[in-house]
Amino acid sequence: MKNKISFVIAKLFLLTVLAMIFSSAYSQRPNDQRPQRIPDSTQIVKMTNNLAQELFLTDEQKAKITDLYLAHFKEVKKQLDEIERDKKRNREKMETYKSEFEEKIKSLLIDEQKVKFDNFQKTHRPQQRQEHREMN
Repeated sequence: MKNKISFVIAKLFLLTVLAMIFSSAYSQRPNDQRPQRIPDSTQIVKMTNNLAQELFLTDEQKAKITDLYLAHFKEVKKQLDEIERDKKRNREKMETYKSEFEEKIKSLLIDEQKVKFDNFQKTHRPQQRQEHREMN
């Protein structure tokens, strides 16, 4: 019985490690900007049922693992929401910083140069963004 539980725990650990490796490798795809999907409670129950069948989990193990999954994905959602809020705040800070920088440059220019500078910024901004994407 103890060996069977150890085997189940080892198999569960292996599955968890594989899932983490797969998810970290997948999340590092630079061009994939889709938000991560968090499974809902129905999907979590289905995942746990599949795991229970594969590992021959007892009802107690299955219930505890379901609770762990629910708590885990609740925390993951919380963390992803926080990351999104941070991204938005950082984007806003960078826009403010960029605007202030451009105003400092304009303060050194005469009116004719300011117009040319604005045009230069408009025509070169898309190109700069593309170059930045290619560098990353």
